[in-house]
Amino acid sequence: MKAPRQEGNRHVQTERQGRIDYRRHRHGRGIRANVISPGPIDTPLNDKLGLDPEAAKARAKAVVGLVPAGRFGTAEEIANAVVFLASDESRSWSVRKC
Repeated sequence: MKAPRQEGNRHVQTERQGRIDYRRHRHGRGIRANVISPGPIDTPLNDKLGLDPEAAKARAKAVVGLVPAGRFGTAEEIANAVVFLASDESRSWSVRKC
């Protein structure tokens, strides 16, 4: 039986394509490119999936089991990452270099 394709693969492919496009068109022009690819985020949308409370708990537990942090992220954490990466404080901070 083939393992189901994980959602994270799509994010990795999108990020990779972004780096390729950056190198082709913008490299060397002083433009910074940042990518934020969060895992599952705890938002009110999760409550609107139409699942009964027990099914919602089971889904959340299954999702959290796939996340290295072992928990849902928050919108505030993503916003803080965006603010940091948009600031001059992040000039020399890089996970992957183009």
